[in-house]
Amino acid sequence: MRFVPWLPFPRLGVAALEPPSDGALCGFRSSSAPDGDYFPLTLTCGASTISAVDFVAYGESSGYCGNLSAGACVLPGAAAVVRDACLGRPACTLLSTDAFFKGNPGCAGRASLAVQVRCADPALRHTSWDFSRMDGLVEDFMAAQGLGADGSVRPGAEEAVIFNPSTPPQWAYAIGANTRLPYPDDPRQVTWGYEEGGPAQLVGAGLVGDYFGRVFAHFAAGGHSDEYGAFHPSNYTYKIPFWEVLNEPEAEHHHTPLSYTEMFDSVAAGISRQAPGAASQRLRFAGLALEGHNEWDWWRTFLNASNHAKTAPTPAIASFHFYAAPPSRGEPALWGSMFDQADDFVQECEGIVRVRDELSPTTALDVDEMGVILPDDNNPKWTTFDVGFPPAPFWAATAAFSAYTYARLAAVGVETVGMSALCCHPAMPEINLAPFFPSVAILNWTSGARTQRYWGLKLLLDTLAQGDGMAVTNVTQGAPSGAGAGGAPQPFCGAVSYPGTLSLACATPGATIQSILFASYGRPLGSCGAWRANSSCAAANASAAVAAACVGKSQCSVAADTATWGDPCLNEWKFLALEAACSSGGGSAAASTGPAVFAQGFLRSGNDDASPPQRAVLVVNKQWIPASVTVEGAAGGAWRWTDENTAEDGPITTTLAEDTWALAPWAAGFLVY
Repeated sequence: MRFVPWLPFPRLGVAALEPPSDGALCGFRSSSAPDGDYFPLTLTCGASTISAVDFVAYGESSGYCGNLSAGACVLPGAAAVVRDACLGRPACTLLSTDAFFKGNPGCAGRASLAVQVRCADPALRHTSWDFSRMDGLVEDFMAAQGLGADGSVRPGAEEAVIFNPSTPPQWAYAIGANTRLPYPDDPRQVTWGYEEGGPAQLVGAGLVGDYFGRVFAHFAAGGHSDEYGAFHPSNYTYKIPFWEVLNEPEAEHHHTPLSYTEMFDSVAAGISRQAPGAASQRLRFAGLALEGHNEWDWWRTFLNASNHAKTAPTPAIASFHFYAAPPSRGEPALWGSMFDQADDFVQECEGIVRVRDELSPTTALDVDEMGVILPDDNNPKWTTFDVGFPPAPFWAATAAFSAYTYARLAAVGVETVGMSALCCHPAMPEINLAPFFPSVAILNWTSGARTQRYWGLKLLLDTLAQGDGMAVTNVTQGAPSGAGAGGAPQPFCGAVSYPGTLSLACATPGATIQSILFASYGRPLGSCGAWRANSSCAAANASAAVAAACVGKSQCSVAADTATWGDPCLNEWKFLALEAACSSGGGSAAASTGPAVFAQGFLRSGNDDASPPQRAVLVVNKQWIPASVTVEGAAGGAWRWTDENTAEDGPITTTLAEDTWALAPWAAGFLVY
C-alpha cells in the first residue's frame, strides 16, 4: 500500500507550509472557506508578547515571511485593525473577513490576508512545522497495514508500505520573484495551483532533502530538529520500509530527468542527515512515479548509476502510472476500449523491462497507480446523488480491466501493480467537498461499501500468491461446436459491441457460409445457441441483411454501427450478435477488438508438495456482451467470479457441471480445478 497525501491538499500533506523566519512571525489566510465558515488566524509569541506589526495586506499580496509585498488591491486601514488586536498581547486571533476589517478591499473574488509581526523577545525564531493533520492520517494508514507507532510490525507486513509525502513546500522552489501561490484555509478543499508556479529551479536541493529528512525523522525516529536546532518530539518510531521521492515529477513539479535524479539523491542524503540512526539505514528508496508514457529519457537517466551521486542508494523500486481513459462516460459499450489501452501499455512495459534489465537489474518495477478515469470526471455537476454513470456496470468493467491488466503485466515481468485510490468521490456540497476523481475509487462513496473493483482485487489476492507459475494459455474465438474443419455443418457464434466489426470465416477449405441462423443489432438476449432478439431494441431485418452480405462467401465482415443499422434504441449500449453455419464443418467469428474473452492459466504452488500443482484459470469477459467459455476438464471445478450483477455482495462461487459455462458482461473470475 502506498501512502500519498497529495499536492491538491497542501494542509494535509505539507508539514511546513511557510519557510523558517528569523524574528518575523507571519500568518496567512486565503479566505477559501464558504461564507460563514472562515478559519481564524492565530499568531502567538509564547511567553513573550507581540511588539510590532511589520506588514498587513487584506486584499492582494505576494512573497514569503520576511519578504512580503502588497498587491494593487488592498484595504486601507487594515494594519490599524491588526495593531489594535495584537500589540502587547502574547497572542491574537484575526479573521479574514470584511466584517472583522470593517471594509471591503474591492478585489475580484475573495480577498486574502497576509500578516507579519515581531515578538518582544529578539531571540525567538519561528518555523511553521505542523503535523497535527498529517499525524492522524498516518496513524490510521499504518495501523491498517500492520505497522505500529512503537516500531512493532505485524508478521508479513515488513514490506507493506511505500511512504510518499509527495509534496515539498512551494517555498523550497524558485517559483518566481516574490511569487506566492495561495493554498486553501480549509484542509478539505482542493487546489491545483500548489507547485504550479514556475520552473524546477531549486533554491537548493539540500533544502528539499532536509525537509523530507525532517518528515521522515518525525515518523520514524521519534521527532525532528528544526532549522534552528529546536527538537520537536513525536510519538512515532514506525519501521518504514520504502520511501518514494515525489509523485509524477515531470508534470507536478516541473522536473527534468536529470534534476529529478539529483533530487532523488538529495532526499536520500537529507533523510540520512536528519535521522542518522537505524531507521534510515534500513530504509530503501523508490523513484520516478511517472505520469507520462514512453518517457525513455527518464528511464535511461534515472536507472543509470553514473547519473547518481557516488553515495546515493540504488533505487529499490522504479514506479510509474497507468490510467485508461474510455471515450464515453455514459455508454458502457465503449468502456471496452480500456482493454485496448491496456494492451498498448503492456507493450510499453516490455520496453521498460528491457531498459531496467540493462541498467539496474536489481530495481523492481511497480505500477503503483493503475485505474480508469472517465471523461469530465472532476466536473462539480457529478454529486453524491447524480453520479454521472451507472455504478454497477462501471465497477464491474474496471474490475475486469484490473484483473486483465494484472495478468498481462505479470507475464512481461512487472513485479507489483497497485490500485489507484481507496476512496475518492464526486462533489459533495453538503459537506463542502470538491469532486476528486470519483471513477478511480474502489469503495462506494455514499456508503463505504465495497464495489466490484474491490472484490476483483480481493479475488486476485485470495487466489494467487508469490511463487505461483504462469502457464502458456491459448484462447480460441468462437463456440467449440463450430470449430471443426470438416464434416457436417457446425453452427458458430460471434458478438461485437458498437463500434466494431465482426469477421466470419469458414474453417473448411472450399466451404461457404450457408445460412445465418440468428442476427440482431441492438440489445439481444441470451447467449450462443440460444440468442433471441430484444423487442425493445433490435434493428429491423438483421438476419436478412447479414445473409445478403455473407451467404455464399467463405468469409465476410459485418459492422456494428449506426451507419449500417440505424439506432434501434437511442442513448443505450448496443451490440451485434449472430449465429451462422457453413456448408461443411465449422467456422469462426472474430471481433475487430480481438477475442472477447481473455484467459490466463496459473499453477498454484501453495498446496502439498507431494501433490501436483493446483490449476487456476483467470477468465475475463472484456465486453458488455454475454459470452460463454469452454475449458477442457473444468467440470467439477470451482468457478468464483464478480460481474455487474454481483454488486457489493462479493464474488459468487459455484461448482461447474460442465466444461462450458456462461459469462455475464464484464465477468472476471477464477476457475480452480
